[in-house]
Amino acid sequence: MPSEDELRASLHDDAARSTYTDAAHTIDLGQVIRRSRGRRRPRMLLAGGGAALAVVGLAVTAAFGLPALAEQYTTPPPFAETTTPTPEPTPDPTATPTPTPATTASAVTIPTDCSGIYTKDWTPEMGGLVFSQVVLGENSQRYASLDSTFGPALEAGSSLGCRWSDHLGEAGLATDVASIAPELQVSLIEHARSIGYACRDEFEGTRCDIESELESEPGQARFGESHFFRDGIWVATRWVRINPDGYTEDIVTALFGTPAAPPASPVVIPSDCDDIYTKDWTPQMQGLVLNPPWADEEEGSDIFGARDEELRAVLRDAVALPCHWLNPAGASDTGGLVTDLASISPEQTAAVIERMNEIGFSCYAEHGGTRCVTEEQVPDGAQGESHFIRDGIWSATEWTFVSPDGYTADIEQALFGD
Repeated sequence: MPSEDELRASLHDDAARSTYTDAAHTIDLGQVIRRSRGRRRPRMLLAGGGAALAVVGLAVTAAFGLPALAEQYTTPPPFAETTTPTPEPTPDPTATPTPTPATTASAVTIPTDCSGIYTKDWTPEMGGLVFSQVVLGENSQRYASLDSTFGPALEAGSSLGCRWSDHLGEAGLATDVASIAPELQVSLIEHARSIGYACRDEFEGTRCDIESELESEPGQARFGESHFFRDGIWVATRWVRINPDGYTEDIVTALFGTPAAPPASPVVIPSDCDDIYTKDWTPQMQGLVLNPPWADEEEGSDIFGARDEELRAVLRDAVALPCHWLNPAGASDTGGLVTDLASISPEQTAAVIERMNEIGFSCYAEHGGTRCVTEEQVPDGAQGESHFIRDGIWSATEWTFVSPDGYTADIEQALFGD
C-alpha cells in the first residue's frame, strides 16, 4: 500500500495539471494540496487491529476530482423509480426448449447516468455539496477507494462515477459503480475482511464498511468507505465528513429493486436453558450454577450478555431467555458467564453488528451467521464477550474468568444443527 506522502505527491502531480474555473471561482488544485501539507494527517483506526487505510482526508477537492461547474447538474436530476422483480413468462408447452448457455453477467445493467442509481434527490442531505457526474479514467480523476487493491480494480471495472463535492476541499462523497467477475468479487470481499473492514450479508449481497475520525478534528469529523457487492455489481463509496444515513441502501434499491422481506427464522428460542446446549456444561463452569435464585431478584436484574450500553439497551427489550452461570451465593467478583438469547429484527441485526465492529470486536462469518468476539486481560485473569447472530436470533455472552472452549459453538449447534 502506498504511503500517505506518496499519495499526496500523486495528488499534487495531478492537481498541477488541473485548474477548474467558473464565473466566480478559479480553483488551483495544486494550491489546495500545498495548503493541506501543514495540517495534521488523518489516520484510520481499524476495528480488531487491521491494517491502516491511507487517506488524504483534507485534500478532498483533488481526491474527489471536482469537475467544472459547466459539467455539473444545475437542477436535481430525475431519479430512478424503485423496481420490483418481473415474473418470468410461462413457457409454451408446445415449444422445443433450447439450452441456455451459462453466463456470469449480472442481470442488472449499470445506468449511463447517475440519476439512475438513486430513488430520490439526495441534495438536501448533502450539506451543500454539489452533485456531478464524472468521466472515469481521466488523469484528474480519483476512484472511490484509496486502498491499493480496490483502486486498481475500480479503475479496470468502473463504468459510472458520481460525485458530491465542495469548493473548499473540506468534504466530499464519491461513488463508483463497477461490473466485476464473480471470482474478483469473492477476492475483494476477502481482501476487505483481511484489512479490517466490517463485512456483513445485506440485501442478498455483501456490504463492507470502514471509518475513522479525522485526526485534525477528533470527535468532530469522520471519513471512510462503504462497498456493496452483489451479482458482479460493485457499488464503491468513499466519503469525508458527509455520509448520509441510507445512502448506499438507496443505491442498492435503485439498482436491484426493493429487497424482499427475509423469511422468518425457522428457529424458535427455547423456553428452557437446557435446550440451548447439546451437553451439560456444569463440570466446566468452576462451581458456577445456572440461574441461581438470586439472579431473578433485584440484585440480578441488570445482568446482561453485553457490557456496552448500546448493546445492553437492545437486549433489555429483546431478551427471550436468560441463561446465567453465576456464583450460587450471590453477586461477587469471582467471575461468571452470562448468556442471553434474544429475537431481533434485520435492522437491529445490522445495527448490533455495526456497533460491535465500531467498538473493536472481531467479527466474521460462522455457521451461516456472524460471530463477534472480544477479550482483554484484567486483574486475576481475563474477561470478554462472544456473540452469534443468525436469522434474527442473537446469542449474547459476556464472561469474566470463566470461558469454556466451544461454549458458543455448542449453542450454535443446539439451535441451528449442522
